[in-house]
Amino acid sequence: MSRAAVAKELVAGKARALKMPGLVRVYEGLARQAREEHWGYEEYLHEVLSAEMRCAHACATRASPR
Repeated sequence: MSRAAVAKELVAGKARALKMPGLVRVYEGLARQAREEHWGYEEYLHEVLSAEMRCAHACATRASPR
């Protein structure tokens, strides 16, 4: 298995263990975009954490009684 494939599995596994499904869904696409657009680490981190926050908010909204 390539180093990139191992890293991909490790990131996904750790995000799942931390119960961060939004991050699991978006990190690869955002990483690709970050490479293409030459984002800094902080910008990439901001984007993946923002995606996780949107996911958590959406899950909380669906779970709350109406």
